[in-house]
Amino acid sequence: MIKKLRLKVIFIVFFILMIAVWIWGSFLFQNLLVWIFGKAWVEDGKSSIPLIAVNFVFLAVSILIFTVLFFWQLDKTEKIKEQAEKERLMLFANMAHDLKTPISSILGYSKTLALGIVTDETKKIEYLNTISSKAERMNDLIDRLFEYVKLESPENILHKTNVDVAELLRKSVGNVYTDFEEAGISLEAEIPENQIFKEVDPLEIDRVFTNLLNNARKHNPKGTAVSVFMSEKGKVTVADNGNSLPSEVVAHLFKPFISGDESRMSKNGSGLGLALAYKIMKKHGGKLSLVSPCICNQTEFTKAFVAEF
Repeated sequence: MIKKLRLKVIFIVFFILMIAVWIWGSFLFQNLLVWIFGKAWVEDGKSSIPLIAVNFVFLAVSILIFTVLFFWQLDKTEKIKEQAEKERLMLFANMAHDLKTPISSILGYSKTLALGIVTDETKKIEYLNTISSKAERMNDLIDRLFEYVKLESPENILHKTNVDVAELLRKSVGNVYTDFEEAGISLEAEIPENQIFKEVDPLEIDRVFTNLLNNARKHNPKGTAVSVFMSEKGKVTVADNGNSLPSEVVAHLFKPFISGDESRMSKNGSGLGLALAYKIMKKHGGKLSLVSPCICNQTEFTKAFVAEF
């Protein structure tokens, strides 16, 4: 229903434009004849081409041009729809793939415990901890996937308000600081002391900051230095001197289920964090990009993710 309505609207718009161009073109051509040959010459019928013929020529050309444009737009719309459908199927295929491993582990360990094969209490606790860990990872994946799909929905509305994004970033950094210490990764932040107000959805922008920080923590080795910068205009840069990203990964980095690890779920992430951050920034009219390598504040880093409002 929506598709048919959209096509009707496109057709009506093109038809109106066609009529407008026809009228404008005919009027312009007639005035051009008057300007070149004089009003009396045209009115006396001395022109070799009747004005009615000129009108029909413009009408035919207008119909031809706008028919071509209409079908070109129609073909473009179909291709966009096919690409969206392909991405949707790939999204569910990747989700099924990433859920399969933890589900298999949970089934294996739980069946072993249920059959009483393991009698050692220490081993039982180890198996239960593994089951719990895998379940938490699955839950995290499903939550992130829900957030991503929700952002795709046209019904999803941002709740924007005038927010001090500098203070928001300080809180985000503070919330993950302990996680960085435990991972053996240093975290430094250079955030202006003055307030920087932006019309944003604070919950969603906090999710962007947190996802970028967690991405730097999860996908870099111990000993990596991560630095966070915010400019006076609110541009946020999360840079690190850790692992560089393969070119084949960079090309699709902001698509769901893409990460720098060879195995997404078996290692450190779901591959949805950057995709979520990218969607949120885009929905705010901003952008998220990767700069690799990057020189930030006169320091060279392996890579940096830059969020601009």
